[in-house]
Amino acid sequence: MAIRMMDNTQWKWSYGSIPSAVIFAVICMSAFSCINGMSGGYAIVFVSFVLAYMSCCRSAIFPRAKVMDSILNSTQLLAHRVFAHRVYSSGEAEQSARREYIDYQERNHAMFFIIGGMLVVGSLIMIIFAGEGSIVTGVLLLTFTVFLFIVSRVAPVLLLKNALRAPKAAYIAEDGIFY
Repeated sequence: MAIRMMDNTQWKWSYGSIPSAVIFAVICMSAFSCINGMSGGYAIVFVSFVLAYMSCCRSAIFPRAKVMDSILNSTQLLAHRVFAHRVYSSGEAEQSARREYIDYQERNHAMFFIIGGMLVVGSLIMIIFAGEGSIVTGVLLLTFTVFLFIVSRVAPVLLLKNALRAPKAAYIAEDGIFY
């Protein structure tokens, strides 16, 4: 008999990415057909295509949600066929959440410096060396860099807040571990 421990939020994220993919695909197609490519159209097409592709990839991660379902609904539990559930103290849970926050923050900062640096260099090359219409493309790339900067700073804070509110438990099943 399966014991339902908590809700599987992975399905929400998988299904929620589908409308994003459709919206970005429509933006990509309309920019490709309606905006002059050298006046910023190609930049909009590129960015919207990448965002549509990423949304499609996120919505295609249904196996992760299925594995999560099998962990949460498992009848094949480990620890001598008894549900292995260890509730963490508030101090342990907060320490773990803050450690994950620091790791996530460091990774986001490094990724921003790599990707943001490439975007800034690319936009400066476009603005300085390309012909007319390149200023719009360069400004669009710089705007996207600012957006990435904001996301790289806000996402770890949201993760920390979510981790501090999450249940303080570890679930160990035959199909995997969720904590």
